[in-house]
Amino acid sequence: MVSPGSTDTPLLRDLYRDPDALDQRARRASLGRLGSCEEVANAAAWLLSPLSGYVTGQTIVVDGGMTAGSAVTRR
Repeated sequence: MVSPGSTDTPLLRDLYRDPDALDQRARRASLGRLGSCEEVANAAAWLLSPLSGYVTGQTIVVDGGMTAGSAVTRR
C-alpha cells in the first residue's frame, strides 16, 4: 500500500488557500516541502516492479518524513 502525505494537488491548494498556511503545512515535513504526485506514483511503480519482488505486506509512507517526526524545526 502507498500512503501519501501532503502532496501538491489542486485539492490541497484549495484546502489551504492562504499561501502562508500552505507553506506552514509544507514545512511540517522533515524535507520541508510538499510531495509531488510523481513522487507518490514512483513509490507505486516501485511496488509494481520486479525491484520489490520480495516485499510483502508493507505500507510505503510517502510523506517527506512528516509521520516520522521532524528532528529539525524549519523557520
